Amino acid sequence: LLQRADVIGLTRYLVEQAEPDRIVPRIPETPIPHIRHSAVRDSPTSARACNGRVAWLFHLIDESDAVHFDPALRQLPAEIRARYIDRLASVAEPVLMDEVMVYSKNGAGVSVVPILLPVTSRWIRRMFESRQRGPLRDLVQRAVSLAESLGCHTAALGQFTSVVTRNGRSLTANQLRLVTGNSYTTSLIIEAVTARLAELHRPTEAQKVAIIGGGGNIGSACAMILAQQCQQLILVGSGRPSTQSRLRAVARDCDAIISTNLADLHRADVVICATNAVDPVVRREFLRTTAIVCDVSVPPAVPQRESHQDQDVHWIAGGIVRLPRGERITIPGFPLPPGLTYGCMGEALLLGLE
Repeated sequence: LLQRADVIGLTRYLVEQAEPDRIVPRIPETPIPHIRHSAVRDSPTSARACNGRVAWLFHLIDESDAVHFDPALRQLPAEIRARYIDRLASVAEPVLMDEVMVYSKNGAGVSVVPILLPVTSRWIRRMFESRQRGPLRDLVQRAVSLAESLGCHTAALGQFTSVVTRNGRSLTANQLRLVTGNSYTTSLIIEAVTARLAELHRPTEAQKVAIIGGGGNIGSACAMILAQQCQQLILVGSGRPSTQSRLRAVARDCDAIISTNLADLHRADVVICATNAVDPVVRREFLRTTAIVCDVSVPPAVPQRESHQDQDVHWIAGGIVRLPRGERITIPGFPLPPGLTYGCMGEALLLGLE
């Protein structure tokens, strides 16, 4: 099994033990073609020294991402694959990926060190909500310590890594500057929405804007800015007491309406999705025809098939930035086309170049 690099055959008992009544597909006896990505380093010691170096911490969006690192995982049904990854999560360690050099228009360069936490959004969310937050913080802390040992001067806490560490306040960093990317992501959202409104010749002051996740860092910042420009602001969130408390605090400053009903999105001309949900929460029937929808959530708050097929709604992939020289981020499974990256990485890049 080791000779054939048959990871699933070697560790299949993990999911068989968890699902005793379910038949897990047997691995064929013929050798499995094993793909070794150049983007995965064998050990941190192979990283070369670099002065202008920033780190980006991220994790798997869902279980389908794992097949980019080991193609044999395709042989497991999605449900069992998710269980398999969850079983391994308790012993997960940060994975150091290959560095990517990114250059500004004037030729200045900065090296990006992507560090993967090999756990899924759903696993992080489940651990966080069950108040098992110690292991989550420890995993992110090990990634931060790795970035610091490699000489990075800035590390961006991508995806859920900022949420589970109180925006980095639960982490220890000596010489490393920690950023969440929230500031730059907010800027990108406002820029994208106002640009689309201008393209459609719609005055901002005449728009009704709804924000899903308005109690969060990005959503509340968008609310503060857009409240001064739009006609009406609607903050949409769950009925949980903690969520309602945050929404009330934002609504007092923004003179906004609070709603727990997603159907109220139909009242909005512009919808901004900035949630930490692991499943899509916005269905097409909730949205007004010709609405502008900016989804910055990862995983997305809007089902991808709907945003790709519906031509009646103006979809914006929010929080995305174009690199000046179009570099390709060589991370297996990175869900953006060449030349684009997320605002959280972009914030670290800007600070690194500065």
